[in-house]
Amino acid sequence: MYKEITLQQPYMGANPYLAIFFSFVHVNPYTVPWLLKFFTSPYAFTKGENSEFDMSLQGIVSANLLDDYFMMCCPFVEICHINQFLLGGNIIPILENALQLNYCPAIVINPHSISAYGNMQLYEHDLLIQGFDSDKEVFLCRDFFPPSYTYSQKPVSYGEFIDAYDKRDTKYNLRFIREKQLSALPGKTEMNKVLQEVLQNLLNRDFCVNNPYYPLAYQVYNDKTGISLDANKVWVGIEVYGGFLENLGKIPNKFWIMLSDSKKLILYALSQLEDYYSKETVHLYEAILHKLGILLNLNIKYNLTNEDGIIKRMASLLCEVMTLENKAILMALNKG
Repeated sequence: MYKEITLQQPYMGANPYLAIFFSFVHVNPYTVPWLLKFFTSPYAFTKGENSEFDMSLQGIVSANLLDDYFMMCCPFVEICHINQFLLGGNIIPILENALQLNYCPAIVINPHSISAYGNMQLYEHDLLIQGFDSDKEVFLCRDFFPPSYTYSQKPVSYGEFIDAYDKRDTKYNLRFIREKQLSALPGKTEMNKVLQEVLQNLLNRDFCVNNPYYPLAYQVYNDKTGISLDANKVWVGIEVYGGFLENLGKIPNKFWIMLSDSKKLILYALSQLEDYYSKETVHLYEAILHKLGILLNLNIKYNLTNEDGIIKRMASLLCEVMTLENKAILMALNKG
């Protein structure tokens, strides 16, 4: 038997968690009001003795908390969390049955048992299963597989999967995810209301995100050691650019992509609300996205060359982007 569930090319995909979620999400005028609340409020911080730079788009730090909170309250994605000890021994028929019911399993596995990962240095990792071929005994899996490292599909044999599953940390629940239809469709008035709130938060130094876990954001839980570390420095809203500026040369590419993705959602909302905002506001956000794309490319180049001149150019561009966004936000809040 063959079964493959059609999924979206992720609108956001800076890490496996975001790529999994956005595989099920159509970004359109009906979903954007909800997405704006969760993916447009940057939060950056340094942590630990080495002041390692980290970032979240959701306004909270722990992806484990996020996993239980925002996916389960999402109105257009259905998710079931199940402890593996409730599923019994042979996992293969359970996963096949879930896929036949249009649920995609998303499972934290030990990637070292799966040849598709090649020599990638990974810890336990989220793998999304979007189909199976029982005759060939393979699952059709999605992840950032080499050599392209883009979010793509590769077959994983039942044997390799079972080995990776048996060697995983059992503290992680199995997730079964499928798209669901919105019961009520929000209009442009609601989209504009949410966008205004998001833009105000970006300028607010006391900015917080509307979810119950935000107070934990000032403490970072380290999954490897089981120790909670206080954040050294914190940047919220538009001030996140200051965090990037202070840590140039030490920021992974994924955080540049996450920052750009958050602005992409704002631009989408502005383009849908042409009766509310001027074309100049839209053009400012287009310029912001263009410059963030340049910054990502410069960061990639710096990681290969370590040229000091690249850092100087990145610093100048970052200041330009911050100025542009501050102008765009003030214009939008004044309905310009």
